[in-house]
Amino acid sequence: GILDATLARDADRACELLAAHIRLTYEAVARLPPTLFTPD
Repeated sequence: GILDATLARDADRACELLAAHIRLTYEAVARLPPTLFTPD
C-alpha cells in the first residue's frame, strides 16, 4: 500500500544518511594523527 511504499522510501533514505554519516566519520578519523590512538 501507500504506507508501505512511504516506509520503504524513508528506510532507504535513512540508510543513505547513515552511510554518509559513517563515511564522513571514517574520513575524519582517518585524517587524525595516528599518535592520537597509541598509548604512551
